[in-house]
Amino acid sequence: MPFYKRVVIAGKTEETKKYYSRKHQPKTKRVKRRKPSRAEQININIRKQIEQLRWTLNCNFEEGDFFVTFSFKKEERPDTYEELIKCKDKLIRELRKAYRSKGRELKFVYVIEIGKRGAAHIHMVLKSIDTKVLKRCWDRGYIHINLLDGTGQYGDLASYLVKEKGRRKMEQCGGKTYSASRNLKKPIIKKQVIWNRDFFREDARSRKGYYIDKRHDEENGGIRKGYTMTGYPFMEYIQVKIDGREVKRE
Repeated sequence: MPFYKRVVIAGKTEETKKYYSRKHQPKTKRVKRRKPSRAEQININIRKQIEQLRWTLNCNFEEGDFFVTFSFKKEERPDTYEELIKCKDKLIRELRKAYRSKGRELKFVYVIEIGKRGAAHIHMVLKSIDTKVLKRCWDRGYIHINLLDGTGQYGDLASYLVKEKGRRKMEQCGGKTYSASRNLKKPIIKKQVIWNRDFFREDARSRKGYYIDKRHDEENGGIRKGYTMTGYPFMEYIQVKIDGREVKRE
């Protein structure tokens, strides 16, 4: 019975998902279909946002780029969410001018965090630049910088930003878990129907020049198997370029 194969190419990574649908169903009996609970549906939505952010990060950022946390001094903390948004908007304006002055284009992903004790943070993933430039753009507190590693697979960071930071903000203030600049590249998504097999192989096989990512737990990457809410089996896995060169974009 034919099945769908979706391949997402993002930077050094290729993500493969094999699955069935109502149109193309396996011969084996499916598990009982059920409607997800509200909590399950929230988790499904969160997983989807992590997936989308992982693609965005893998597609646009690389080793040496920055994961920056802009913090507020206690006396500089915004009193309201609206004021925090204004601080974020001003920061982006200052960063955009600073990057432009260096002949660079600002590209970013950000998440706003409001702590239980009132502390506020602006988390950003940015293209690398002189750290003195960042300091000149932020005079309300402290800056903490982490460098992205050379794997090109930033599923852990995507999960951290969405689950640990963005979800809390969404539950407190509404809106999206994260936001991104409009000038980011989008992944290449290829989808096809495989007709010549009765069932898809459940083992993940890497092609030449790639390795199967097994460092991350199944939520952030790795190999996932299971059943969809419609009762049909699926599997997905991530391959990462070995030699560090970006996946060729056709």
